[in-house]
Amino acid sequence: MRRLTGLLVAIGLGLVAQPDKARAACAPLQEADSLIASLNSADVFRLGALRETALDQGCTPDERAQISRWLALAMSQKAVREAQSYEEALPLLREALDIAGIWQVQNVLGDAARDRRDFDEAALRYQLALQDAELLADPASTYLDLAPSREVFQAINAKVNDTRLLASGFVTLPGRPACQLQTSNAWIAEVVVPIQFVTDETVMTDKGSEAAEELFSCLSALTPSEIKSITVIGHTDERGEAAYNQDLSERRAQAVKAYLENRGLQLTLRVEGRGESELFQPDDAFNYSQEERWQMSRRVEVDVIKVEQ
Repeated sequence: MRRLTGLLVAIGLGLVAQPDKARAACAPLQEADSLIASLNSADVFRLGALRETALDQGCTPDERAQISRWLALAMSQKAVREAQSYEEALPLLREALDIAGIWQVQNVLGDAARDRRDFDEAALRYQLALQDAELLADPASTYLDLAPSREVFQAINAKVNDTRLLASGFVTLPGRPACQLQTSNAWIAEVVVPIQFVTDETVMTDKGSEAAEELFSCLSALTPSEIKSITVIGHTDERGEAAYNQDLSERRAQAVKAYLENRGLQLTLRVEGRGESELFQPDDAFNYSQEERWQMSRRVEVDVIKVEQ
């Protein structure tokens, strides 16, 4: 079990937001300085008391939700500061999640699941983190100043890609396909689709078929006028003969193209096979075994280039 080194910095991103006193209609939000001090010191008791007070002070649901987010953040910081392992941090992190499903908590719970090799759970947590982060980044969001930076968005997306490739089954959010979640964000350039095949064949596994269907749903939502090009790219790991891997990657990319067209996709698709020339680069190779890195390299990517507005 790894120690929680470096996670305090990661979880603290986005904590510099200052409450807007001008719009703070309820008493707890008017205590701006106290709230920020409590948040930075992970004063769970103080923030918990303010959250309870908000219920009796005529605060709006949005104002109560804002305090709940701060309390969940403080609980997360406390868990990371005091725990020596993910296992030790989990109880308080899960309590924080019950209060608010914020991206910081989902992200660390994803890291904990990845650490114990539960890639299905990790993939789910990272997608939930990405979804919450996207909501915060909406220009109309009340919490825009709590949204993660471009670098954090991209780091979470990288972990979504990693763990979806390694998950034993197909993992996606109900009603919100991962590729839709990813392509809706201008900061995310790469979408890795966990389309997997039977060994040495172009026949998709059950997980691969579900992933291909998700890809169809996502691409179907696009219109030809907004797309400059779509390229389906096949990849392999570096084992075996390079020429064989090149041919296999091309045939698998063609298989995905054929699936999408047979389902009725009206967009023009290009196909490329890159064999073993572009091995998958995970978020942090240290987190994965050699076998897991090989598995991630056996993938299909979709490069969607939109027309510049």
